[in-house]
Amino acid sequence: MLSYNNQDFSDTKFKDILDKEQLVESLLKNRKVNNLNISNVKSKVFDMNKPVLQFQDEDNTLTNICNVDNLDDGINKIKKIFKDSNLEDRLHYFRVNEHEDYHWIDYGSHHTFFRVTKR
Repeated sequence: MLSYNNQDFSDTKFKDILDKEQLVESLLKNRKVNNLNISNVKSKVFDMNKPVLQFQDEDNTLTNICNVDNLDDGINKIKKIFKDSNLEDRLHYFRVNEHEDYHWIDYGSHHTFFRVTKR
């Protein structure tokens, strides 16, 4: 049986796709994208002399979200973002790596990350 995400392909449009390349291409083309709702924490004005919660996408583009008091406050804001986005079940863990100017926060995505600056 060929399955993906506990879905049996014999009952789906993928049942005739046994070629690995075609299957990968189809899954990439039809992938589900989860959007994070930052509207309840997003700031329009930032004090760059204070720590800032940032989002780093898969292209390494940084988006400033809001000022935070410290790393713990940043993690609490991330939890709120996931709750507001109805994605709490996707928040498996936090792994924090300290860098010179920021804390890099892995939350289990492996493609996108959060950061809290140290300013």
